[in-house]
Amino acid sequence: MSMFKSMYKSNLPPIKDPTLHNQDENGLIDEDQTYSELSWNDYFDSKKDIAIDERGTFRVYECNPGGNGTESCDYLFVFVHGGGYTSMSWALLSKIMKSHAQSSSFRIMAYDSRAHGDTKTSDDTDCSIGTLVADLVALVNAYREQQPQFSKLKVVLVGHSMGGAVVVKASKTGLVKDQVGLVVVDVVEGTAMSALPSMRAILAKRPASFNSVSDAIKWSITSGTLRNLESARVSIPTQIRKDEATAGVESAKYKWITNLAQTEQYWSEWFTGLSKEFLENRYIKLLILAGSDRLDRELMIAQMQGKFQLALLPLCGHVIQEDNPKSTADLLTEFSKRLPSDVKKKLTHLIFNNKLLMATLSRNLRLQLDAPTQGFVRTKIVCTIGPKTMSVEMLVKLIETGMSICRMNFSHGTHEYHGNVIKNLREAVKRTGKGCALMLDTKGPEIRTGKLEGGQPITLPADHEILVDTNTDVPGNTTRISLDYKGLIESVKPGGHILIADVLGETKNVHLPGAVVTLPAVSEKDVNDIKFGIEQEVDFIAASFIRKAEDVLEIRRILGERAANIQIISKIENEEGITNFNDILEASDGIMVARGDLGVEVNMEKIFVAQKMMVSKCNAGSTTNQYQCYYFLFAKTIAGKPVITATQMLESMIKAPRPTRAEATDVANAVLDGTDCVMLSGETASGDYPIEAVDIMSKICREAELVESSTDYHTLFSALKVCSNKPITIAETIASYAVATAIDLKADIIITMTETGLTSRLVSKYKPPMPIFAITSWEYTVKHLLATRGTIPILVESLMGTDKLIQHCLEIAMKQGLAKVGSRVVIVSGIMEGVPGKTNSLRVLTPARNNNSQYSYQAV
Repeated sequence: MSMFKSMYKSNLPPIKDPTLHNQDENGLIDEDQTYSELSWNDYFDSKKDIAIDERGTFRVYECNPGGNGTESCDYLFVFVHGGGYTSMSWALLSKIMKSHAQSSSFRIMAYDSRAHGDTKTSDDTDCSIGTLVADLVALVNAYREQQPQFSKLKVVLVGHSMGGAVVVKASKTGLVKDQVGLVVVDVVEGTAMSALPSMRAILAKRPASFNSVSDAIKWSITSGTLRNLESARVSIPTQIRKDEATAGVESAKYKWITNLAQTEQYWSEWFTGLSKEFLENRYIKLLILAGSDRLDRELMIAQMQGKFQLALLPLCGHVIQEDNPKSTADLLTEFSKRLPSDVKKKLTHLIFNNKLLMATLSRNLRLQLDAPTQGFVRTKIVCTIGPKTMSVEMLVKLIETGMSICRMNFSHGTHEYHGNVIKNLREAVKRTGKGCALMLDTKGPEIRTGKLEGGQPITLPADHEILVDTNTDVPGNTTRISLDYKGLIESVKPGGHILIADVLGETKNVHLPGAVVTLPAVSEKDVNDIKFGIEQEVDFIAASFIRKAEDVLEIRRILGERAANIQIISKIENEEGITNFNDILEASDGIMVARGDLGVEVNMEKIFVAQKMMVSKCNAGSTTNQYQCYYFLFAKTIAGKPVITATQMLESMIKAPRPTRAEATDVANAVLDGTDCVMLSGETASGDYPIEAVDIMSKICREAELVESSTDYHTLFSALKVCSNKPITIAETIASYAVATAIDLKADIIITMTETGLTSRLVSKYKPPMPIFAITSWEYTVKHLLATRGTIPILVESLMGTDKLIQHCLEIAMKQGLAKVGSRVVIVSGIMEGVPGKTNSLRVLTPARNNNSQYSYQAV
């Protein structure tokens, strides 16, 4: 019960009402003060009733800062109140947002849900989540259809409490036309579900009726239900109504319009699955809470990974938008600046193209073959381990030569074999003292040919016709063959292609280019392999043949809370994956451009286009489908995500000691595109020259990075800033300015204090030419950052004691020759030591030696 009280009531003092003049400094009112009602039209511009066939008539209130025209209006904010409240719970917030109209163009629409306020429906007793969601979808679409001037506005759904559940589940349906944003106010699944058993008892204690409207307003303040008297004066009157039984009587009672106790049968379904569905939504997301203690584990991990924006407004009760309307309005106004608009798209497209062209041309004109190389390789190398390289001795050599991530291909080998690889790698890491992460690459869903008569491959002459069916019980021959994919007829359209491995034999791999394949995202073998990976504590799952975001979410469900720290790298290997790339990127922790199978399903001449597109989108951050800017799209999240370019990079080195000229150029161009990692497959798994392949790849990466370091970084940095949204958190603001400062001062290194790795990834996103040292006390963060370009993770026991940590890092950097006495070092950290998500400090220091010849630093 105490949890519910903390959600719905506050012991904080009331907030002073600016509309009254006889309050003391604490907002307390003289005894003779009347708690008078305030009118809706002091806050909203208009109200109307919108009738929807077979559903009812919904009361809607509007704010349109720009009048009735839409010339300067981009967005429609739709406000959905909580259970028992009405549209007026958004009144003060709307008025304040209206005053922000000069800098952010939006229209506001708030409505009374069924069984609330002045809305009348065909069944006011039905408050099931399905009905409330259907109401919202129908109302928003009807509102825009009935008023064509608003039909092009992009929609942002904002919901509080019960309304938060409604907007999340409505967004998940995808039925709200032109939706671009989702905001949830003070409701999370864990806290809400825990509070439900106490809810009826709490409701039973509140007054069933009031003698007057003023009494109801006074009760809301003195009970701690609301803090803001002005808001109570406008919202509480709309929640009560004269009792019909006492109408006309001088002492008539006022009763609650909504009997929340009668909605008890729906409480659980309102909030069940809320966290998962919030995270699965592909829209730009903001969660506003009164305290971080209300975050459940699933949301906390996702927030650390930068998958949504979290804002905390302390000193508020449950109705944040009423208790602190100004701060809530400021948050929503800033949130609107993150949203895409056509004007921004066109302008950014031109600016970016010009800046990128200038940076590239200027760089290439200054290139010299005899330029000195740098010691630190920023691009990471992923090596596939096979029988030739699984020994401890070979793994030691691979790590020493440049391997950052060990990839295990579960298309081959048993669990016993891979277990030995893992054991040997951990021994090799101990011997070298260097980090190396573990990646489990799943086999993925696949389509294969059936049995053949005689078991031998068959040869078909040109233009030969053959029947293809799904009956694998009957062996095939030169007139018919079978595939083990039951959805073949639905997936392959007339004129489509069926590609079968290298020869037409038994159990050969099959591709259906351009087809929508309905195979399950994860096979039974994949599930067993992932569970094995969980037991072995791998760091990454490379998920094969990802076609849509739901495939990624299915793997997350298999990982569960126990393995939530394992990151998912989605492999894009088919046309459907490219089509759904933006949503896949949003759901994933990183991307692998798997050019092997992708080259089968996509026209060969388009492979480089797909590669550049995917690498650039990962560099800029997650994306929206509609708003493209050259290779980059507008970022939805605050961090770029690691991207691995894979397959046939040095393929000839399986048998030859040197790569071809085309392969060397391929690797270099991937680095220049912005890839975080390059991957070796057969070269290290079964090749004759595995160590040489890693060594040559490392040298090519170093040379490509030298070319990159010739770039005008001010121009490149500016272009990246243009193609990313305006920084939306303190952490990203600090990170971007840290890079700008480091470039201006020609700093040797950047040092970041990070628990989750987010701060380091934010710095890496802006492509600094110097190394990024990432100090963390979380071992899995060290492993994850081995996939992020330019980072050198350092594991420490605790992030407490910033000065000693900086000194320790400087000692490592100077011993490695990456920093020198008298140079500049940029430090990114948080004033609150050891608290994740609180990056808010930027410093510049100079490395020095003290009298004992120990490394230290001086403030600049």
